[in-house]
Amino acid sequence: MQIWDTPTTLLLHTLSGHHREVYALEFVPDRHTLISASTDRTLLVWDISSPSSNLYTEPVPSRTLSVKADATHPDTGICALAVSPDGCHVAAGAFNGAVRVWELQGEGTITAEWNAHRRAVYGARFILQGTGLVTASLDRTLKHWDLGNPDTTYLCTLEGHNKVRPAGRQHNAMPDIV
Repeated sequence: MQIWDTPTTLLLHTLSGHHREVYALEFVPDRHTLISASTDRTLLVWDISSPSSNLYTEPVPSRTLSVKADATHPDTGICALAVSPDGCHVAAGAFNGAVRVWELQGEGTITAEWNAHRRAVYGARFILQGTGLVTASLDRTLKHWDLGNPDTTYLCTLEGHNKVRPAGRQHNAMPDIV
């Protein structure tokens, strides 16, 4: 991964650490912390507060959050990522439909975990000042989770997307992908 200063086109950082493809990146609200998610089943937390002054010294992840329980399953790579508005939690969705929420402070423990969807989770967003989470899946559902509830349950499932259309194209410009 590379981080560039767009006004000056200067390369600020080259981040290496994942062993497989990176599917998602999110900045923590402090704007100095970046989280990357990969099919290697890890989230890497990076401190990118200052540019590298030495080409041979690049940032290393300050923390690794992993899905160790699923290490033997090939479809547990992480493909969706969201950071709570207060920067205290990160949610991740996986190819196998699982959703996990980690605390970013302290030990980085998993605070919620669900076999949420029947297919890959490609979207996650915190809502309601971080007390809610919405996940989106290739199973054509959205699920609304209540993170303010000690039992951390989902509130509802929204269904209705029966055709997938490429973004940014007129509906008749390309055939439907079903």
